[in-house]
Amino acid sequence: MLRRRHVPAQLSLFDRLADLGSYRPRVEPDLTRIPAAVSLICVRDPDALLLIRRADRDGDPWSGQLGLPGGRKSPADADLLSTAIRETFEEVGIDLPPSHL
Repeated sequence: MLRRRHVPAQLSLFDRLADLGSYRPRVEPDLTRIPAAVSLICVRDPDALLLIRRADRDGDPWSGQLGLPGGRKSPADADLLSTAIRETFEEVGIDLPPSHL
């Protein structure tokens, strides 16, 4: 987990994360690719962000890198939010309740 020095609540960038919910990409999606989703899990006091370290695997260009929990959409996922919730639980065992999204 990355941590930064204590910052007064009124200056925290985490206060602005709610604005991400209205973000829409400016490019058309490539329909030949499987969409994916990630979770941005933040904790206050001290401000922290959950990162995972990818497994080391031969032939995987992202092997061993740090990233956000998430992955490809499954046909069983209703939408990309469902994908992010499922993948987060599978990868780190955190169940994301709707009240915390």
